[in-house]
This record gives sequence, C-alpha cells and structure tokens, in this order.
Amino acid sequence: MTIPFDIFAVEQLILWLEDNLSTESVIHFDNEGKVDSAIVLAALTRLLPQQLDASVENMNKYLIWNPAKVSSYGGKADNYEELIQTEEEQVCSWSSIINTDDIESIVIAIQNECDVDIFYKEI
Repeated sequence: MTIPFDIFAVEQLILWLEDNLSTESVIHFDNEGKVDSAIVLAALTRLLPQQLDASVENMNKYLIWNPAKVSSYGGKADNYEELIQTEEEQVCSWSSIINTDDIESIVIAIQNECDVDIFYKEI
C-alpha cells in the first residue's frame, strides 16, 4: 500500500472517530469497549498532523452528488445551485466532500461500478 492510500485510510478512521464521539455512539474503537474512541482520536491526530496536512494541501476539494437520487426524494440537483438550494430546503445533505488530485478517475469509477451519474464541483 502506498503512502497516499495509508493516509486516506487514517483520514477515514479519524472521520469515523470524530463522528463516533460527536454522536455519543455506543460503538467503540474495539469490540470490547476497552479502548476509548477519544484516546485513539487524540493519539492519531497527535502522531500524524504533518503527514495529513501535507497530503491534503496537494489535493483539490470537490463536492460530489447523485442528481437522480436527489430527484427521487423530491429535490433538484441538475447543477450545483439546485443542489445547494435542495439541501437547504430539505435540511439535509445529498452531497459528499472529497479531496483528490484526480476527480475524473473517481467519478468514472463510481459511474462504472454503481451505474449512476455523478456530478461534481470544485469548492
């Protein structure tokens, strides 16, 4: 596994831990509940801040969404402005933020594997 993929995995773990803590989830880092999520999050962010910051700085940030899914729930998202308006009106999020240096490859992979159209906008 290469460093960018290792960093991506750690980023996803950090996001999961942050979500776990913010929602006060009963799910812990380990199955027995002996390792507190807050301790793991603190350790990861203390050990890896420089690597994470450096990798993200070299990437662009994009908002991606599936307009057909938004439409199936009564919203419009054929462009960025419609997406934002629908998210505000429905008080929800139909989009995801990703950092990448190759958005086209990600969009193509999602479309090929899921057989859906994905829109994106650099933010």
